[in-house]
Amino acid sequence: MSAAPLWFSPEPPAAVRHLPTLTIPSTVENIAPLYIMCRGLSALRQDKGLLNRAPAGLDLAVMSMIILASQSKARRALLTRAGVSFTALSPDYDEDAAKRQNPGLDGTALASLLATGKATTVSLQDPDAAVIGADQTLSCDGRLYDKPGNRNAARQQLLDLRGKTHVLASAVALVRGGRLLWSTAEEARITFRSFSEAALDSYLDEAGEDILFSVGAYHYEGIGLRLMERVEGSDHVILGLPVLPLLACLRAKGFIAP
Repeated sequence: MSAAPLWFSPEPPAAVRHLPTLTIPSTVENIAPLYIMCRGLSALRQDKGLLNRAPAGLDLAVMSMIILASQSKARRALLTRAGVSFTALSPDYDEDAAKRQNPGLDGTALASLLATGKATTVSLQDPDAAVIGADQTLSCDGRLYDKPGNRNAARQQLLDLRGKTHVLASAVALVRGGRLLWSTAEEARITFRSFSEAALDSYLDEAGEDILFSVGAYHYEGIGLRLMERVEGSDHVILGLPVLPLLACLRAKGFIAP
């Protein structure tokens, strides 16, 4: 029989033995999140001892781990600023296939479809969790744009949007157990200034490859601002997550404190 891995050995290594002991109060508020991660929400609900120590107002029947089905830095930052405890995961969801199977959708309808699809994919893997899915589309002059993928495509896309107003549609969906609980979508409008091609090339040099993963080929929270002349709508929507209605939904359904 092979030796047990170091971390699971009965006797910890010397470096660990000399670390100070950390005492954590044995309360539901401290234990529950780690308990859920290690044993699952259903095990928590069946632990009568822990249930008996639950303080008034904490409903373990609805308590869930919250998962954000996105690795977007902007979305993660918005939820963190709002004080929401969550885990961020990348959904294994084929957006291109969903678009092919649902032709003719406008930007708002498509964003809603993709947000729900991403959340549902993750929810089926972790049915006890409350899963947040989000998506954003960009449309201009009746055309929907995709993430550019390379610098030449980003340059052409930004030239197409130069001097025009485009629409960003951001959708968010909440799914649990594979069932859609709630969704909403909001729009914002951004007008680009008539920048020169030299200014555009300078912007692309400075922005780097990160913008290739943004549907607009720019970051509103970064130097993408230099391309803009006018902004109409919520910053949250532009960043890809209508966070205020989402927070209201999470409170109403008992997933976060009221």
